[in-house]
Amino acid sequence: MFEELLYKIREGFKQMIRISCNELNVIFHDAGVILIFFIAALLYPILYSFVYYSETVRDVPVGIVDNSNTAISRRFIQKIDATPDLEVVSLPVSAEEAQLQFKQRKIIGYMVVPEDFNEKLERGEQTSVSVFANMSSLMYYKAMYLAGNYVCLNLSEEIQRERLGMIGVVGQQQNTVIKAVPYEGHALYNTQNGFASFLLPPVLILIIQQTLLLGIGILVGTAREENYFRRLIPQESRYHGTLRMVLGKANAYLLLYVFISSFVLLGIPWAFGFPHLVGAFSFYAFLFPFLLACIFFGMTISVFFRNRETPFLLLLFTSLIFLFLSGYAWPPSNISPFWKVISMLIPSTPGVHAFLKLNTMGASLKQIAPELFTLVVQMGVYFGTACLVYRWQIRHKR
Repeated sequence: MFEELLYKIREGFKQMIRISCNELNVIFHDAGVILIFFIAALLYPILYSFVYYSETVRDVPVGIVDNSNTAISRRFIQKIDATPDLEVVSLPVSAEEAQLQFKQRKIIGYMVVPEDFNEKLERGEQTSVSVFANMSSLMYYKAMYLAGNYVCLNLSEEIQRERLGMIGVVGQQQNTVIKAVPYEGHALYNTQNGFASFLLPPVLILIIQQTLLLGIGILVGTAREENYFRRLIPQESRYHGTLRMVLGKANAYLLLYVFISSFVLLGIPWAFGFPHLVGAFSFYAFLFPFLLACIFFGMTISVFFRNRETPFLLLLFTSLIFLFLSGYAWPPSNISPFWKVISMLIPSTPGVHAFLKLNTMGASLKQIAPELFTLVVQMGVYFGTACLVYRWQIRHKR
């Protein structure tokens, strides 16, 4: 009895390996799948990294309308020009001229110094500087807003020190008056405030998930186009075990994507100098449940792919949706409970947060336990649904 059980296990394992080899053979003979699995999955991360390699925008061209034309206003302009974010390239005489230059794309934004700028400061009153930023790009808006805010605060502090010095308050006494509660700002994890360091981690996870789902969908759609169940379910009857079919195909995808994911998630941040704090053991402890959850999820939804083009129609537009549902580009606290439930059905949601904590924050496996638990649950649930889908396909074939 025991020997018979061992024989069945060995035969089942051999058949699973045959199914894996057959699936790998199909993959490497399909140009479309090769394009998705290898070209897209490897090329897109490199392109994104090159596009955002500079991390931040510098010397954004701006104009300043100086209606005051006094020493203090010119001092303000010099400070704006001295910031690394902005470069004063124009001094239009009016707001209308500044708007014309803005429409002609000569400047990205402009500031207006009011006519009573100097008079109000001399009387000890508050004054203001109007900032008009190009909101079509968040990076331009951020550069103008932060630079303008910093210069205004710095100029205010200098004016305060000058006035305190006139009445005999100097040295440490000035600091006590001006900065009664001193503060220090430290940027955690993304010290450069770089856009690529912020954007790349979730994008890399989504690229892996979406290319994997697309590749599985193309394979299934092609099989059904050529002959219903021809490659989806091998013709030999000995291959008709549900468990060996699901595990055999999943093993083929896993073998490929372990290498692809290692290059994308480890090689890209290292090569481009992005935050990269994850250790090898923690990385692969996260990677395997994430990949298996994506694979079984793809095998489950493959029931909807009736031809080769269907995966593109159903999956391409979901990339941006999955990015927002992950709670990375939009705060999770502002996502409604309904969409939170929907997001937990997608492997990229816990995958993004787990990889961000590991790679950017240097977290341990214990600190990503909730995300790992979610991935393991997804892996188990989608493994069960994938078995049900393939069992139905096998019975339908018979």
